[in-house]
Amino acid sequence: KEMRLAFVLGNGLRLIEGALNRGAEEEQQVKQAGWILASLAVDMKISRYVVDGGGLRMLVEYAERENVLFQEEAAWAIANFSSNEANAIPLLESNALPTLLDL
Repeated sequence: KEMRLAFVLGNGLRLIEGALNRGAEEEQQVKQAGWILASLAVDMKISRYVVDGGGLRMLVEYAERENVLFQEEAAWAIANFSSNEANAIPLLESNALPTLLDL
């Protein structure tokens, strides 16, 4: 868990964001970055740091892609964020809920 926290508090989320912003020609990198981000959402002890670092926004953008697998992974991760009470307000303030309802 310390490695995950160090990743999140370091430049890890910026690396993920860079990979998520790649075009369709690099879909494998997008998929891997999305999966790493989704896996970070599982850890209740770091989920707030992930949200504060822009991870929720990245997941919403990931969910808005055309790929159904990306949408499912993002929905799963956003659901995991919702199990941490500290994430309630960011979830409401983000576009996460309307995005999930549109899937």
